[in-house]
Amino acid sequence: MYSENDSVFFYADGDFHLLYDFSADEGDTITLEYFETYDGSPLEMVVDSVNYVDFSGVTKKVQYVTCLETIVIDFGPMIIEDIGRTRYMFPSYDGPNGMKWRCYEDNQNGLLLNPFDIGDWDGQNCEQIITAIEEIKPVTNVSIAPNPVNNFLLVKSEDIISEFSLKDEGGRLLISGTPNKKNFQINFQAFHSGIYFLTLSVKETNLIKKVVKL
Repeated sequence: MYSENDSVFFYADGDFHLLYDFSADEGDTITLEYFETYDGSPLEMVVDSVNYVDFSGVTKKVQYVTCLETIVIDFGPMIIEDIGRTRYMFPSYDGPNGMKWRCYEDNQNGLLLNPFDIGDWDGQNCEQIITAIEEIKPVTNVSIAPNPVNNFLLVKSEDIISEFSLKDEGGRLLISGTPNKKNFQINFQAFHSGIYFLTLSVKETNLIKKVVKL
């Protein structure tokens, strides 16, 4: 990857491609030619608004964006100048498989935590050192339908679901519960259209499902 003026490019398939454009302001559209949507057109982002925040005494521009292909591609709603997106480094066709970054450090800013991968997002402290590898527990088969959902989402599991929580794209907790059942429903009728993240606790394992509300 390299930066030029206010843009950041990455190398793939023998050429450099635009990833970030920090010069874009409110109302501008950022076109990422390398990433195609479901119909083959380039991925486009609209800058909804711009803000400026302080990181350890250094002012950084923050772009709040909307991905025009909301059903297939997830890329995170914020871009921070000199740092990047707060959720995924590259666009992801399935949120959990995206290339996450957890920490950021440079001589000016010091150590920063990714706000979408700490606390409620089950992240680790940037200074934590892993000294052992936890044994991987077998994951149960859990399904959700319909997805996209309009009214009620049916959650089905081979094992008991002890807890669940639903958060919006900004990480705000909307509802939670302790069903202690294999199957249950969640009422989406009162929620706005958009992307939501459903966390399910099954056999001491947390599973995260991306849900699209029509």
